[in-house]
Amino acid sequence: MLMTSGTGPASGWIKPRRRPSTYALKEGEKVILIDAGSPEAVMDVMEVFGKPECALISHAHLDHWSGINVLRWTGLKTYSHESTFSHPYFKEITDMPFELELRAIEYFEPVEVCGFSVVAFPLRHSIPATGFLINEKVAYLLDTKGLPEDSFKFLKDKVEYVIIDAALPDGVEGPHNTFKEAVDLSLDLGAKKAFLVHLLPSLSVEEVLSYAEDKGLDAEVPYDGQTFKL
Repeated sequence: MLMTSGTGPASGWIKPRRRPSTYALKEGEKVILIDAGSPEAVMDVMEVFGKPECALISHAHLDHWSGINVLRWTGLKTYSHESTFSHPYFKEITDMPFELELRAIEYFEPVEVCGFSVVAFPLRHSIPATGFLINEKVAYLLDTKGLPEDSFKFLKDKVEYVIIDAALPDGVEGPHNTFKEAVDLSLDLGAKKAFLVHLLPSLSVEEVLSYAEDKGLDAEVPYDGQTFKL
């Protein structure tokens, strides 16, 4: 089961509530966080799913990791690529992790993370960023502008669900997908369903979903606190 606890960009949204990137997967009693951009959102995950044992952090921007502060004394196993742990933006954590266990993982090498199968791969962003394929069916693609060729080839026709960066309006340039690029990339990967997230507040959700429907993609623009059975 997927819980979308922080579905917004760094700025967040007020109505409907979309805090910075915070997601969780639960299978049986096993819970992992996928990014932890909001302490409040992490607390909400714990109320609904229980305390996570592990977290996957995509990159060193604060809106993707600040929520692990509320778990800093719990022994949380925190996984990312070394480029995240060594980045100056993550220095607060690497200098004083307290009881966090920082565990670097290599690209394209499968690892077991608290009972989940995880493969990390590079994304394309303004700083080094990492995506994750989880249990060979859920691909986490935040933050990114398209995909590097090797990551695209790795994921092609292997994913059922994508949680994908759809931040920007059509025609706007930046280190994030436009919503149209996110829809088109989801289709190119062969995804069964796309969760279009990280939208800027200037975007119209209706326009985003209309484009996805016109292209034949089963898509959601979730808000915080929703759960989905995968």
